[in-house]
Amino acid sequence: MARSESGSDPRDEPMSDAELDAFEDAVDDLGERVSEYLADGTDHTAAEIETDVDELPMPDPLDDRAVNE
Repeated sequence: MARSESGSDPRDEPMSDAELDAFEDAVDDLGERVSEYLADGTDHTAAEIETDVDELPMPDPLDDRAVNE
């Protein structure tokens, strides 16, 4: 059963493996499309842009401390 069909708040239900896979695929596809858009009309390739983005420092999403601590 899809989460939206259960009648409860979808935020209270865990995401299934199939839903997680579909979400991750959609995010990857969106990232590729954005890189292609940003590369259009520049001397950079979409792959170069993706590499640059991947090298950016990312905060730990599980670290719930305030930024200024």
